[in-house]
Amino acid sequence: MGESNKMIVNALFNIETASRHFNLRIDLSSLYLKAASYDLIAGILLRAGIRPMPSHELSQLRSLTDATGQIKDAIESTLDCLGLERASKSSIARSYRALKEIVKNRADKNIMFSKIDYLEENGLLSDCYYYIGKIGLTHLESNARNMGEIYPKLANLTFDLNLDTEFLKKMSTKLVTSCKNVLKIRL
Repeated sequence: MGESNKMIVNALFNIETASRHFNLRIDLSSLYLKAASYDLIAGILLRAGIRPMPSHELSQLRSLTDATGQIKDAIESTLDCLGLERASKSSIARSYRALKEIVKNRADKNIMFSKIDYLEENGLLSDCYYYIGKIGLTHLESNARNMGEIYPKLANLTFDLNLDTEFLKKMSTKLVTSCKNVLKIRL
């Protein structure tokens, strides 16, 4: 339960950071809300006793058949924020090219690329889109947290950022509510 709570609290911190950027850098707000969504998903999976695995997280979410209404609402909010409905071959190709530039110095890049290729070749476009974003954010968090500030175009392409201020404010509110609701649940 502790690791789950930690991920959900991380999500709340990312939402707060996104809120501070609404009027200054909408691209950073979008990036931090996506990070919050990934953290909340990890928190939900951990709370359900499932170890999150980036290339399988959407499948793991789908397996939560006994999820309560609040968990389902939280999952819907995170997936809306991530924009999985925009997963297409062209959006994946753009994000994939930008991700290759971001992780070009990583030793394990070929493993990541083979997973992306597998997901795309097997028609799992939403899973592929999700995985590209998750890997990109994981890399940013561990290696270059300010990369979004240094390379905004690259970050925008990799994470397919939504720059609609009203949408992001609405998602911020929904994600905060979802985080608080999930923290109250004992599975």
